[in-house]
Amino acid sequence: MKSFTIVPSFGFKNNGSHKRIHLPSTRSIKFRSSMLEDQRYNFENGIHRMWVYSDDKPCFPGSHTRPRTEIQIQTLVIVLHILPTIQNSLHLISASFHISFLFSVESRKEDMASFSHLALPIIISFLLLICQSIGWPVDPTHGFTQLPFNTSFYHIQKPYNLPESDRYSFSGGIHRLWVYSTDKPLYKNSPTKPRSEITISGYNYTSGVWQFEGFGYVPWGTSGVCIMQVFGAGRNHATTLMLRVYNGTLYYYRDAVIVPNIYGRWFRVNVIHDADASKIRVYIDGVLMYEALGRGGKFHYFKCGVYAQNNDSSYMESRWKGIKILKKFD
Repeated sequence: MKSFTIVPSFGFKNNGSHKRIHLPSTRSIKFRSSMLEDQRYNFENGIHRMWVYSDDKPCFPGSHTRPRTEIQIQTLVIVLHILPTIQNSLHLISASFHISFLFSVESRKEDMASFSHLALPIIISFLLLICQSIGWPVDPTHGFTQLPFNTSFYHIQKPYNLPESDRYSFSGGIHRLWVYSTDKPLYKNSPTKPRSEITISGYNYTSGVWQFEGFGYVPWGTSGVCIMQVFGAGRNHATTLMLRVYNGTLYYYRDAVIVPNIYGRWFRVNVIHDADASKIRVYIDGVLMYEALGRGGKFHYFKCGVYAQNNDSSYMESRWKGIKILKKFD
């Protein structure tokens, strides 16, 4: 696809480079101010018709963008940029809909799109649905109910030979968890690696749609470590999800990059586990970054902190605040 963008217009003002023709409600048309309205737009019998030529001027003098004629939906602070695709059509895709607007892109012939009053509300609703698929932050907790969260719902897992205070602290609303690669495991004679984790076993679930939310922080140098997991899985697995850090990049296990460059900053983590459908979604800072199938299992719960993995650094630390557990009720 050559170009398809949805741009929030909040905070922008008309600088004179566009001409706006006000339509009913809060819709308006944007096009090059040197053009007359009827040269690139008309409205007849309930149909908005917009067209451009491939040799038209761009929106701004000196701009390197391609020609356009646009409807701006100001009430939703969304601008819909409509440009032809290589396949002569513009495809908008979400999990629920598949809509295609056809264009003619033959050389020096007009590119045209038509919208009726009935089509515009459908398109607006559709755009909201696909925000997350194009990287627009959303609220993953919408539709979920927040559950109580306090020390009665979690405990700290740490090296068996050390007191909790040697590998965990809570101050100013921030949970700080750390281990060394030479630390002992959770239990004596356990083959597992060192860990210091908040284990939320008070919400041990077998079905339903559950969500973990928390703000995480990973200091520079921490690597080869799991910082969040959904514990519980079927045969041959212990976990349904692991979020690991290797050299400053957040991974799904070691298989896929979720977010690069997470060192030294707070980032919001939302993990949704649909146990019935066996699906996992990972949101970082409100953006859906990864989806995966579940791994089965009869029970699950969330964990966060540090749990050493292969190629672990000598010192590992993560910090967490604003931890919430949420559930979706019918």
